[in-house]
Amino acid sequence: LAHHPCAARRGSNMGAMAKLKARIAELERKADALSVLRPREYLSSSLEFSNLVSRYNALAEAKAHIKFELAPIPGTAPLTMNLMMLFEVSLMRVAQTACDFFRKHDDAEEAAVMGEFRSALLTREAEPVEITLTVDGGAATPVLDAEAALLAEIPERPPREVTVRVTQPRVAEALAAPRCCLVIVEPETDCRLFPLDARALATPVAEFLMTSFLGEVDAGDERDTLLRELRQTIVVSAAHEKNADATPAGRALRTQLVTTFRSGKAKVTSSKLVRTDATLADATDAAAPLVVLHAISRVDSCAAHVTLTLRDHAMEATLPDLLLPQGAFPIPFQDLLDVYI
Repeated sequence: LAHHPCAARRGSNMGAMAKLKARIAELERKADALSVLRPREYLSSSLEFSNLVSRYNALAEAKAHIKFELAPIPGTAPLTMNLMMLFEVSLMRVAQTACDFFRKHDDAEEAAVMGEFRSALLTREAEPVEITLTVDGGAATPVLDAEAALLAEIPERPPREVTVRVTQPRVAEALAAPRCCLVIVEPETDCRLFPLDARALATPVAEFLMTSFLGEVDAGDERDTLLRELRQTIVVSAAHEKNADATPAGRALRTQLVTTFRSGKAKVTSSKLVRTDATLADATDAAAPLVVLHAISRVDSCAAHVTLTLRDHAMEATLPDLLLPQGAFPIPFQDLLDVYI
């Protein structure tokens, strides 16, 4: 594959800007000795020093327009950043900076795209992705190491346009699957599509949500704590879209739903609350080709997520899940029934 000179390479221990600064410092240290002993070398060294300082200053002042892209379901988050940052920090760090920026400025659609972009990087070992880099409209080159500086070599002229694309094979699999699940998490407006296979259907809702966004977590105290906190701080409802099947028209509808929910231009309607300890098979309609799981996080308000079960000897009926507001407890049981049921 052709390799653009700016593309990131694996195995470099020093970033491009650090190398440039080190070379400038080296030339500066040698200048006095060369001026006396080797005048010709001094002239050559002085020219190189002047050229490198000019390039460094140009890069320090330059801005770059960087686009973060998702595929196969399209999503774009454009941002103008200091160009020097792209030579000094990793793609992971750049993505985190972009996430923080969009969330701070309430850019819901871009924040959702960046949330998915960064999550795809974080879970890339469990769910491999393809990352490519394009500089100033050149050929797309693979990014082999998301922990290395995004731009690895300094070009003659500062680049103006940088595009980083993450392609998710799992999403392509979900688009083509007979059944799939669209997970929407608020208030972050995180929106992702997953295939629904036999293993997923046999998974409890809370566990499915955890692994969907955090990847596989090894069994142990940490996993138990994450699940417990998840059950305590979210309420989940399910809706179904019977026309979003695996046909070309259905796949187009799946894509449209993801992009529409991601942009914040649509809300989940006609959904039914589900128990987070129920399996996906029990909590959803088996005939629906697309299941929409809508999870609302209430961590900030410390709301209580309570399921009430009414028992009368042989009869057992589960009342709807309730998201009780902050300050609801303590409350007498009869008042609980009167006010919330």
